[in-house]
Amino acid sequence: MIRKQLFLPIFSFIFMAPVMGMDDKCMIRFTSNFEENFPYLVNDAYENEHLNNYAMEQYVFNQKKSIQTMNAAVERGAKVYLTVGAHSENKMDAYQSTTIKRDPRIHGKVTVGLDESPSKKKPTKGVLLFGSANTTNQTWKHKAGKPGAQFNFEAGIEIKDDMDIIPQAYNMIKSQSPMKPAKEKITIAESPKKISIYSSKNTNLNASLALRLNNAAKRNDKVRVRSMTFSDPEVTNALCALGPNAELIVDSAALTSKSIPLLQQIHDAKTLVHVFYPPEGSHAKQHGKDAVIKGEGKNSYINFTANITAEGDKQRNYQLYIPNNQQVITDAEEDFEKEKKETIPLPEALKRKTEATAQKSIAKKQKIKK
Repeated sequence: MIRKQLFLPIFSFIFMAPVMGMDDKCMIRFTSNFEENFPYLVNDAYENEHLNNYAMEQYVFNQKKSIQTMNAAVERGAKVYLTVGAHSENKMDAYQSTTIKRDPRIHGKVTVGLDESPSKKKPTKGVLLFGSANTTNQTWKHKAGKPGAQFNFEAGIEIKDDMDIIPQAYNMIKSQSPMKPAKEKITIAESPKKISIYSSKNTNLNASLALRLNNAAKRNDKVRVRSMTFSDPEVTNALCALGPNAELIVDSAALTSKSIPLLQQIHDAKTLVHVFYPPEGSHAKQHGKDAVIKGEGKNSYINFTANITAEGDKQRNYQLYIPNNQQVITDAEEDFEKEKKETIPLPEALKRKTEATAQKSIAKKQKIKK
C-alpha cells in the first residue's frame, strides 16, 4: 500500500513533466514600437539557426538589414517562401529567397519560422511574428513627442515554440490558394477557446469582429479598438451598441467623405473617438490594428493585419485571436493608453481638417494668380 502511494505521485510527476516543460517553452507576448524595434524581431527570426523553413508575407518589405538577414538565412541553407505586395518600395532583385511572388492582393504582415517543414516532419521549434507592422524603417521605436518624428504606431504579437498555432500559420502564409467569393466566406460564430488564426481567403474578418463586439455589448464589456482607416458599417453599428463602454483610435487618414459620417455616428453614440493627427510635414501614422475585449471571464485580444474597411476583406489579410491571456490584455491596454495621449478628440480633428483644407484652397488660388 505504501509502495503504491509513493508510486502514484512519482508516476504523476513523470507523466506531467513533459507537459510542463512544453508549456514553459511556449511564449506569447504583445509587442509595440513604444518599446522595441520591429525589424529587429524579423532579424532575430532569420538569424536563429535552429529555424530552417520560413514563410513571410509583407505588404512592404524594404528594410535593408532585414533583407540582408533573410538572404543570409537562405545562404546557410534555409528555405524562405516570400510574398510581397505590389508596393513600389519592394525591390524584387534585392530578395534572394527560395521563392518570390509579387501579389497585388496581399496586405498581410506575417513572418513564420520553423525548424522543420510540416509536410516532412513534425516541427518542434518556431516563431510567429504577426501584426500591423511592415518590415520598413517606419516601424522603428515610436519617438512620441520628438519634433519631426516620422515613425508609425504599430502593434503586434510574437509567439515562440507553440506547435499548435505556428505550423498552422506557416501553412496559411505559404499557401497560394485563391480567395473565395464573399458569399462563400464564413463568419466566425463561436469565439475560439485557444489561440487561432483566420484568413480573409475564407473568412469575413470585419463581420467576425463586429459579431465579437456585439456580443461584448450584450455582456456590458469594455472594448478598445484601433485601425488606421475605418469604413465598415457593421463594426460601426457594433461600436455604437457599446456606446461609452468602447473607445476607438484612428489615423487622420480615416477622415474621408466616406468615413467621417461613420465616425460621427460612433461619436454621437458616446463612444470616444480619438484621432492621431500628425504635425504639419510629418508622415507618421497610427498604423496599429487590434481590439481588446475585457469582461467578466470573457477577455480576448484580436490583432489584425487589415484596416477596418471593405478593402480589408477583399485583400489577403489575417486575424489572430488570443483568448484569456491576461498579460497580453494588460500590455495592449497600456499601449492603447500611451498612444491615446498622442491623439485628439474627433471634433477637434474635424475642425483641424476643415482649417487645413481651407488653407490649401487659399494657397492653390494664390498660386494660380501668380
